Amino acid sequence: MAVVPSMFGFLASGKLVRTDFTQIDATHFTITVCDADSLNHIAVFLTGTIPFPDGTAGLVYLSWSEGGMKDDWQLLGSISNLKPSAIFRISHVKKPECVNNIYCLTLKEEIPSKYIVKIGISIEPIEVVEQQSLDLQNKSLSNPSVTAEFGKKMLLNFFEYVSSFAVPSNEIGDKASSSYIPFHVLENWYRNFERKLTLNPNFWKS
Repeated sequence: MAVVPSMFGFLASGKLVRTDFTQIDATHFTITVCDADSLNHIAVFLTGTIPFPDGTAGLVYLSWSEGGMKDDWQLLGSISNLKPSAIFRISHVKKPECVNNIYCLTLKEEIPSKYIVKIGISIEPIEVVEQQSLDLQNKSLSNPSVTAEFGKKMLLNFFEYVSSFAVPSNEIGDKASSSYIPFHVLENWYRNFERKLTLNPNFWKS
């Protein structure tokens, strides 16, 4: 397997930037990160040296593993030439179950909680990437707790954005003490939020 040091990059808090992805085949790349227990967010990006081939983009996957356990890839999101970087929250991504697994229990006794995380990138046609991203978004929003979190963060984002454009009533000839939000501000927030969701359905999780 050849090492491709320049197309993709990886960054996590407290760790150096890495570009040493291993090329599995023409369209699949992986990188392994040790001692990943404390990781909450990771960033995956194009370094700018090699773009995706025309008509393609990359699906980003994660797999928690211990020792020789089989990889269980879980889709995080995507990157593309138009969206060359993305931040993913991984602390909520389910880790492998070790209950009743003799090998895993033995490993835990020797190296407590030393999880390894693998990041995989699969180059796919843009249509496939867009559909997979949409399916991931729909799956996430079908979870009640995720839906509640999304609603809370969306409203907070909305409030913080529009409140910065509030116009005191005395500036528009009203003697009342209330403030006003110009309609175009609401329209701009909606367009910006919709664009961010299109580019990265999970941007609000970061």
